[in-house]
Amino acid sequence: MDRAKQLMVPIVLLAVVAAVGLPSVWVFADDTSEVSQLPASRKVGKMSSEESLAKGRSTRMKPTVLIGSSIPSGVEQLRVHKAIKQGDIVLTIMPSKKAEALAVANYCRENQIYLCFAEFLQRGGVGNRTYRGQYSPGQFYSRADVKEIIDAAGEYFFARITLGEIGGVLYWPKAYTINNRKRGGGYQSLPPCETTTEAQAAYVAYCKKWLDYDRDKMGPGPLMVVDSSLLSKYQAMAGVDKLCLEVMPGDPHIMHASFRGTARAFDKPWGAHIAMQPYGGVVFDELWEKRWRTSVFYSYIAGADFIYPESGHYWYGNDERGQHYRFASKEMKRVRSVIREAWQFARIHQRPEGGPKTTLGVVHGNGDGTPGLWNRYTWGQYHDDPKWLEGPAERGWRFVEKFHRKENW
Repeated sequence: MDRAKQLMVPIVLLAVVAAVGLPSVWVFADDTSEVSQLPASRKVGKMSSEESLAKGRSTRMKPTVLIGSSIPSGVEQLRVHKAIKQGDIVLTIMPSKKAEALAVANYCRENQIYLCFAEFLQRGGVGNRTYRGQYSPGQFYSRADVKEIIDAAGEYFFARITLGEIGGVLYWPKAYTINNRKRGGGYQSLPPCETTTEAQAAYVAYCKKWLDYDRDKMGPGPLMVVDSSLLSKYQAMAGVDKLCLEVMPGDPHIMHASFRGTARAFDKPWGAHIAMQPYGGVVFDELWEKRWRTSVFYSYIAGADFIYPESGHYWYGNDERGQHYRFASKEMKRVRSVIREAWQFARIHQRPEGGPKTTLGVVHGNGDGTPGLWNRYTWGQYHDDPKWLEGPAERGWRFVEKFHRKENW
């Protein structure tokens, strides 16, 4: 069977969000101000006051959509997160000292904050990377220690990130992945393959290899992959527990729908990890801030189960433009006010069951190795064989934007 015909066999139905307006949002008074009651040891410069939620509102009911933030490591940073009303979920680095790691887990359990730890492993290798250091396996926590820390969080342990950007094996430019493992983050490119079936099996096996190692050697899950591509269904086949879209590198209209379709087909939760610092725009300006707010609420109406920023909300740096904003700057306070606004909105309002209504469904083909961004090779087959260059089947994804979009973001 030729590749174009093979790709026509359906496996996952993707629902593309209809062109609808953003929901009306309740904005509480003084929503851009900062809390004055930060822990004294964590104040950064002079902090003005941040408004609080309406007093007396219960925080005990489990939210239907988790809104949160990526934060630095440690209990004091969790206290800051809670004091400035940044939501129900945090992504953070596991502290390098066990007592502190247990304190983080206990704090999250006691304060009903869902806890997600960043990657333990160097991508494509077994060297540990927690706390921005590279530790040999003998210097890292034992699997039993990791389990003890996770168990301390109880039901509020959400996930551990693993295999970050594993879709890059297929979507990174050729120069990133061929003879340049440092640029490609340590992942290896797929071996030369003859058919799409062979390439799919190779990719799923490569993902499964590292998922199994992480789960067996490093600690229990749930394990979550953060990725930017159309490849989430193959990551689900490999055994990942939760799906997370890195928002911004790819087309959100297609990527959100792709993750939602995979989540439905494999009965897994999915969410949005918004990479504003590197992809929000070439300059921090009014358009950047509007794009940021839109990305949060678009993820909400697209059906994401959890939403948080990767970067660009605690500090912002742009050397080319001479823009550097620290935690206490008015710019960062405005960025964080959007998290607070979305959190308040999600706590007050309910979404209809079954996900968003759509006007268009797109079938994801069996064996379709289109990465969806940056690269026109399919299945990461950069090995000088022209049959793997984008063909009619892969170009079909471009019709989606013609069907319903009026203009780009």
